[in-house]
Amino acid sequence: MKENKVRKIILGILFVVIVAGIVLHFSIKGPDIKSKISKQVSIGRELVNTADKGNDNGQYSEYTVKSFSEKVEAAAAVMADRKASEDDSKKALEQIKSDIEDFKKAKNENSISAADIQALIDEGGMKEHTEEVSEDLQAEWRIEGNNLDVAAPVNLDIKEDGVYTANLYQQISDSYGAERVCNFSLRHDGKLPGKATLVLKGDFSQKENYLACRYDGEAKGIEELEVSLKDGSLELDVEQGGDYVILRGEEKELVNHGNTNTGTKGTDSSEASKGTSGESGSEASESTSSQEETKEGTVPSGAQGEENTVSGGNPSSGGGAENTEGNTSGNQGGNSQTAPTQPAAAQPAPTQTATEPEEITRTCIIEIRCDTVLNNMDQLTEGLEGYIPGNGVILSASEVELYEGETVFDVLKRTTRETGIKLEFRNDGVHGAGYIVGINHLNEFDCGEGSGWMYTVNGWFPNYGCAKYVLEDNDVIQWIYTCDLGRDIGGHYW
Repeated sequence: MKENKVRKIILGILFVVIVAGIVLHFSIKGPDIKSKISKQVSIGRELVNTADKGNDNGQYSEYTVKSFSEKVEAAAAVMADRKASEDDSKKALEQIKSDIEDFKKAKNENSISAADIQALIDEGGMKEHTEEVSEDLQAEWRIEGNNLDVAAPVNLDIKEDGVYTANLYQQISDSYGAERVCNFSLRHDGKLPGKATLVLKGDFSQKENYLACRYDGEAKGIEELEVSLKDGSLELDVEQGGDYVILRGEEKELVNHGNTNTGTKGTDSSEASKGTSGESGSEASESTSSQEETKEGTVPSGAQGEENTVSGGNPSSGGGAENTEGNTSGNQGGNSQTAPTQPAAAQPAPTQTATEPEEITRTCIIEIRCDTVLNNMDQLTEGLEGYIPGNGVILSASEVELYEGETVFDVLKRTTRETGIKLEFRNDGVHGAGYIVGINHLNEFDCGEGSGWMYTVNGWFPNYGCAKYVLEDNDVIQWIYTCDLGRDIGGHYW
């Protein structure tokens, strides 16, 4: 009996020791891991804050710093999560340590200095550089001195994934029916000192259609870039760094159809294929971010944009806003009901070809202006002076063909593509495609807090998005830049 009692006491003591060990393990070991994560997070944040960012060798790319910062904050989130398991904490600790070491080795290594760029400009030479982006993709830079404007360093580093790759994938999924072929991130921060050509070598077929899209992180939109296929390689002109994706598919799948359906009359896939690859039946946003859709007459627009270099655009001579063709749809009625005075046999029946209707040509006028900026140059974002024409006219009034069901957005997109004018627009879950952020590098807020793009049709400022306005024959479109919420151009946004 006594032995049983002693045995119970011993077992009880062992149980208490085991429980105490478990409690000690989670109360001391857990916080110990969290404190180690905290230390690494502090180191990471310090590296982010002190990073020397730029495009020269030895500096850090802005995209590299942003990517690393996101990894640091991911570790911080695990540290702050009370429900995180010990295994999760251990993994986070090892990951942040690895990320810190990788970041220390991630400085720019393949940059062209400003002095070398100046030499290219002076001599008119060309610089070529090849990057192995992934196992399936090789990218070759071709930078010609004749295409450069200023002497500034260029970062030639290219990685497969970037900061905005996930955002780009989401917008592509929402707006296109095409297949993603590959993606890459140009680590150059901001605009290049001119135009460069990128030659992509991978799994590309001469029988396929391709389109490049770039994600604009500031505008949170996409910019389309045309590509050409030569000897199994894709070539595209680039003007700034960022995250890109290459799409492949039929022509109608490479048209941005947006991600909302307003039920308004617009171009379907058959109508879109009727015009150039720049046409789109997508929906537009109903205002710029600074100009919510409310009062009569506003429609500033949204981001990320497209840049195309196909020549086109027929300037109208002398106003050209009226179409002298007229409407011929009713010209065939009267004669068909006339009673014959001779026997029916003497009246030959008209052939089918005689009754076929003539194809009706529909046109509209489009003009793009930024006159108001000329009176507010002191507010213009530095570096944009070269994009403001001396007379304020980006595109003079031009007569363009109009297809059935086309919207203001469709015509703007097609016209800028054909004339080589850069267009940026945003797609989002609220407004869909067509939220115009910028035209010809002039974006909303670039000339004051109340600045942005608005449009008129026949002198009227619609109070809804440009992708919702279905055009009619002879309509006159004006895209006008305002520096004061529309007050300075006759719009009413207040």
